[in-house]
This record gives sequence, structure tokens and C-alpha cells, in this order.
Amino acid sequence: MRLFSAAVLAAVALLVCSGCGGSPPAGSAAASPAPETTAVCASSDVVVDCTTDGPVTIVTVSGAASDGDTIALARDLHAASADGADSSDAQTLLRRESTDPVSLDPEFATPAPWTVTIQPAALADVETAVLNALAIESIPGIVGIDAGGAWPEVTITTLDRFDEAFDAASALEVFDDGGTYRLLSLNEHLRIVHTPLWVAPALIHEVIAIAESYPTAEVLLEAQTGGGTPPTLYIARLSPAQVDELAARLSDARLSDAVAETVSIEYVLGSIGEEGTTYLSGIIGTPTA
Repeated sequence: MRLFSAAVLAAVALLVCSGCGGSPPAGSAAASPAPETTAVCASSDVVVDCTTDGPVTIVTVSGAASDGDTIALARDLHAASADGADSSDAQTLLRRESTDPVSLDPEFATPAPWTVTIQPAALADVETAVLNALAIESIPGIVGIDAGGAWPEVTITTLDRFDEAFDAASALEVFDDGGTYRLLSLNEHLRIVHTPLWVAPALIHEVIAIAESYPTAEVLLEAQTGGGTPPTLYIARLSPAQVDELAARLSDARLSDAVAETVSIEYVLGSIGEEGTTYLSGIIGTPTA
């Protein structure tokens, strides 16, 4: 049983390459970057790759590049790509070189630490997105960053780093209204949509602890991005006995202090047993009858 059917690898791909164009057909030659962008790449000491697939140019900045050099490169690319754009669907992306790849599967490609759209975008938005990505990038354990839109998202390498990564990222201004945190895994194991208006960090840490206690479960604290609606906690791939254990754990009255007084946060536990798929729901911090 899966409460969330999209594959995590597809989600990661969207996270780190939002707006990327498709690859050219097999055997076709990749186009060259626009001359203006090529000139910027050639003159920069921190560019390690500069390629074009169809209308999309991807510039890779060295993993060792300083924050100042990275921001300066983004500004130069923005000016160059604006001058060289010759079609309405042309895009220029700047991404960080991946220097510490995570191996989950022979066919799995570690996502770039972050990717920012340079064009089409306003320069102020580009600068903000790059500054946000650089701030988040310094947090140990985070490999995938999307901080260029209204709702930031990050991918965390391992479960044992999740607590510290969440604490550090959620303290940044870009996460003031909340954000999405997902574990890098082949099968969706943990994803948290943090909505600070409704839940305190204590509940987030309890959800992370549950993912640690039940390594084969799918643990999702779900809410609409934007933080305006309270979340629901979904936990799937449980045995009937585990459902009973978690119902008791989540009904503990101490958890009520981690939820805003104005709302009730529901949990839904799913399992497959002799009677097929079953669900049990309740309210976090409210003892069962």
C-alpha cells in the first residue's frame, strides 16, 4: 500500500531541475551555448561545464567556488543570457557541481546540490535564490535545494542527519513560513511539509523519530505548500501490531503541546493484514477512547 504514489526519484529530479528542458533525441548533437554565455563561461575560473540541450543552457559552477564568485557569476550570466536570448523558450540555469555524490543505486544519479533559473527571471529574484541556496548549502546533510520560489524544499541525505538539518534550515529566514523536507531514498520513507503556523518543532522531531523507529514505513506529514492549512500525518506500510503501537504513541497527551491550540492534527495509519488494507485515524495528542 502507498499513500503517496509518485516515485521519490522523480520528485528529486523535479526539485533540483525545475524548468529544465528535455534531453535531445538519442544520437543528436547538443547545441552550443549562446555566444554571450560562452564568453562568460570561458572567462570564469569557477565554471566547470557549460552546455546546451535544446533551448536550455546549463552552467555548472565549481563546488569550491566562493559565495562571492558564485553570485558574481550568476549576475554575469543573467546579463549575458538576456542579451543572447533568441527565443521565448530559451532558459539558462546555474547549478552547483556535485562533489560528494550519494550512491543509492547503480542507476541513480545524485542530484546537483542546487539549481537556480537565471533566465527567464528578474535579477533580484536570481540574487535572492542564489543567496538562499548558498545559505542552505552550508548545512551538513542537505544535497538538493530549491529555494528560488515561494516555498523552499530540501532533500536530506540520511535519516541520522535529518534532525540537525531541519533545525538549521528552519532557522533561516527563507523558511520562516515553512518548507518541505524529504529524505533521499529509493522508496519514499520520510517527507515533511513543515507549517510553523500549526506545529512546533517538537512534533517534527517526533515524526522523524517515528521514521527512525519504523524503517520500512512511509511517513508523510502532508499539507498544502504555503503553510496556510494544517497538516495531516500519514503513515503507511505498517503491520496491524505497528498500527496499535503508533496509535498509542501519537495519542500521548504530551504531543498536544506541539500543536497550535486552534487546530487538531489528524493522523492516518495504514496496514495490510488478513482482512486486506485497513486504516486507523485519530487526533495527535488526544487519547483514544
